[in-house]
Amino acid sequence: MRPSDGTNADPLAIGDAMEAGPTTTVVVTPARQLRPKTVRDLEEAHQLAQKMETFDEAMKKLTVRLGKPNWVENGRKNVWVVRDSTHCYRLVLEADGSIETEKVVADEVRMLSALSQQNLCTGVVVNGVPGLKH
Repeated sequence: MRPSDGTNADPLAIGDAMEAGPTTTVVVTPARQLRPKTVRDLEEAHQLAQKMETFDEAMKKLTVRLGKPNWVENGRKNVWVVRDSTHCYRLVLEADGSIETEKVVADEVRMLSALSQQNLCTGVVVNGVPGLKH
């Protein structure tokens, strides 16, 4: 019989394989380098960028129109954000050239892995789930 480390008996325990899973690298642009934007700015930029044929063309149009993205994920996903008191509006340009806008609740998070989550309005990644002891 193998000695138990406590995780064999607990079906909800998170093992080393999950903890060592892939992580998202987020590079947040400093606030002083961001240009003020409105929801209308995002919508107009989205319409312009959709007409572009490549990621590079779309990125150039968006950067000229909106300034630097609020953050970049894994060097491939560019996100511009406009916030109000209860929501944020996101314009997301993926490396494949796909582009979308979305409205999310200001404190909404997305799970990136079993032990990390990202605030969809700030881009900040938090490792470790609040209330979970490891």
